[in-house]
This record gives sequence, structure tokens and C-alpha cells, in this order.
Amino acid sequence: MLKAKRKWVGDQLRELENLRLLKREDRPGRHPRITVLRDDGSGRPFDDPDGSPNNTYVTILGGIIASGALAEWTTAQLAFYLFAMVAERHDRRYRPGETEPGSGSWFRPLTWISDPTQRHRGAVLIPFKEATLERGRAAFENEGLITVVKSRYDPVTRQRFQSGTRNLYTNRFDTLTQAAKILPAEQFDAELIRLSEQAASSS
Repeated sequence: MLKAKRKWVGDQLRELENLRLLKREDRPGRHPRITVLRDDGSGRPFDDPDGSPNNTYVTILGGIIASGALAEWTTAQLAFYLFAMVAERHDRRYRPGETEPGSGSWFRPLTWISDPTQRHRGAVLIPFKEATLERGRAAFENEGLITVVKSRYDPVTRQRFQSGTRNLYTNRFDTLTQAAKILPAEQFDAELIRLSEQAASSS
């Protein structure tokens, strides 16, 4: 079992190394030193976002991975998830600690993420198409992972919108974290062996 685990881990490390996402330094008689590199495959040092202008980040909830949901999402759903988390984080700046990540409310139009005239100075623009975001939103509404209601008031300032009503979105991605289950050690070991055997048979 230990041999199978080591082979599986070694295979994953080699794949990441080939993608230039990490580098290994062999140390005879000891475990290799592993250095994580930048996630764009450039081979440059890892750049940890610090929240400063042009160096921000998006929260990826562990629950969407652990629950298996992420593996089934379409491109449109993934795009809308990233949009929703950026929009939630933007509004959370004015209401720190009010909600858990993945459960906040926001009201930005779907053009907001890519339009410099709607974003604050230094914001990182993401060129998502509105039609793509609409498809992702519809899918998440059907799954209950986003709710949309019409509102006449800004949820942050409580001021009335001058342009009439807007869509007020509430993220419910935190429910995936609540539903995610951690595998018992025996099942985790069995899954590692299964994956290593599968990799061996396909190579």
C-alpha cells in the first residue's frame, strides 16, 4: 500500500513538474525539496496575491472541490462562480465579517467584471462574455446555488437605486462546503490505490 501511495504521489509531482508548476531538488537520503512556482506555467517564482491593486485574488472554496461539484461544472458555471466571488468580495469590503465566503449578497451587473468604467481604479478586469455569465447564472439558479431577487435598494448603503430595480444576487456556494464529506482514512487509502492502479494500467 505504501509503495502504491508513493508511486501515485510521484506521478502527480512529475505531471506538475512537466507543467512547470513546481520544481524538485533531489537530496540524497532525504525527501526532495519542492518549490511551488507561478500558476501560469512560466516557471517564475510563486506570486502570492496580497490584495494590493492589480494583485488581487479570487476565493476558491474547498467545498466545491471536496463535494465533487467543480468536476461537473461547465465553463459558463465556472466563469459565473469566479464573477460571483469577486463581486461578493467587493461588497464584503464594506461589510467585513458579516457573512461567510460563498454566502454573501451583491448586485453588480454582469458587464461589471470586464468594464473599466464600472470598476474601481486598479481593479483586475476579467473578459467574461455576458452571454456566458447568463448561462452560468441560469444553471446555478436551477441548482439552488444562487438566488436572484429584484431590489430597489443598494444592499451596502441601503440607498435607493436611481435607475429603478436591479438584480440582487445571494451566493449559496457555502452549502457545498457544508455538504462536503471527508473520506475516512481506509477509503482514502483505497482510493489512492485505485488511482495508482488505473494510472499503471493506462501507461
